[in-house]
Amino acid sequence: MGGPIAAVEDGDLIRIDVPKRRLDLLVDSEEINKRKTKWHYKGKEIRSKFLLRYIRDVSPASEGCILKS
Repeated sequence: MGGPIAAVEDGDLIRIDVPKRRLDLLVDSEEINKRKTKWHYKGKEIRSKFLLRYIRDVSPASEGCILKS
């Protein structure tokens, strides 16, 4: 959480390169770092033990959502 996508603001330019599967935020790295220091997670606190285990032990969808042992 909190990668470059979290630093996107209205009006920012974004380059989408489908063949390379890339999404680039066209803002200089100094500005991105400044924005990231102000960013904080706004989601709900996760209390479900099942969801916490899922987050911790399941690979991403791009890898097939496989339970790690």
